[in-house]
Amino acid sequence: MINYYLAKKIDRFLSLRLFAIFFIFIKKLVSKFTKEISLQSVDSLYVTKLLGGGSLCIIIPYLAELKKKNNIRIVLVSSRACTIFSDELEMFDESIKIDTFKGAFRFICLAFLNICKRILGRNRSISINFEFHSAIAAYVSSFTFASFNWGVINNFSLSFSKIYDGVVFYNGHSNVGDVYYKLIKDSFGCGSLVPINKKTSAISKYVKKIEKNILLEDLGIYNDYIAISPFSSGLSKERELNHQQLFRVIAKLNPNNLRIFILGSSADQYKANEFIKNFNLEHFNLNIVSLCGKLSISASGKVARSATVYITIDSGLNHYVRMTEAKLIHSYWGPTNPFIMLDQNFYFGNEVIHYQKIYCSPCVHIIDKPPCNGKNICIEGIFGNDK
Repeated sequence: MINYYLAKKIDRFLSLRLFAIFFIFIKKLVSKFTKEISLQSVDSLYVTKLLGGGSLCIIIPYLAELKKKNNIRIVLVSSRACTIFSDELEMFDESIKIDTFKGAFRFICLAFLNICKRILGRNRSISINFEFHSAIAAYVSSFTFASFNWGVINNFSLSFSKIYDGVVFYNGHSNVGDVYYKLIKDSFGCGSLVPINKKTSAISKYVKKIEKNILLEDLGIYNDYIAISPFSSGLSKERELNHQQLFRVIAKLNPNNLRIFILGSSADQYKANEFIKNFNLEHFNLNIVSLCGKLSISASGKVARSATVYITIDSGLNHYVRMTEAKLIHSYWGPTNPFIMLDQNFYFGNEVIHYQKIYCSPCVHIIDKPPCNGKNICIEGIFGNDK
């Protein structure tokens, strides 16, 4: 399975200019024997997003609006870790997981088929790479051999920026939702992709469709309760609150001692059990249950959305829940900046953001190892000012 740290190691090699020169040569060779088409006749979109299920959830609402207005076929080229946030929605016409044998084979066939279509002048597709700092994703997106290839350029991508037919520059400080929005708009030359009434947006219809058969009663969840997703499934652990910080949050936001449900993946189960054991030592009169690894993304999303309060760190589930309206979210941010990651166009409110800006935040997505060596001084800053 592709993970963030493995991708970083491979990127160091693929970022060399030699790889870019080789691929540009292949691209020009293919273009010499192919017939190009106009942007107006495009009927397919290949979306490349290998890592970051949360950021994929920022892109999905725009893609849903694009599909609604243009009636195009959308194929997601991704990894298993990322597609868990998209497969259940059934919005993509196809999902190719390139970190599986079946997915890799399908991708190779797709590339060959698209080359043949371009030679015959029948390839009417666009490929967009939505990764900001990944040479792997850039080359994967280009190897779809779509008629038009778009991506993001920054200092990291200077060595291979010429593999794109169209680009959007990102300086690392603006809202990522704005960059994703501009990529889609510019590549398709389309108008607004922001619905006038957000509650009836295209993505809301997909979420409601998949969640209508999910009954909280069947999960043993009744009445008012608190939902929390305090863990990061092993990715960027510096985002997490320690036990004492989480105790303080729960005590503050759960004055009526409501039942508590922990949400997360199977990778979070051990941490959830440790937290419950420590929690029960200090708060033995409360009922806290771990659902880590027991629910689908859609079921977890419905549990979080329906909770009296949903307490979360910067997690993929938080971004998934934010796509549609929740009762109340309290989100805690440290090594990531919420004002970069919260997309205002599909931000439904009802969220209280806890963040203390310090000199080294944000650090996640920028460097491989946190400058604080895991001391989480950005998280500590929240509790120094959040009384």
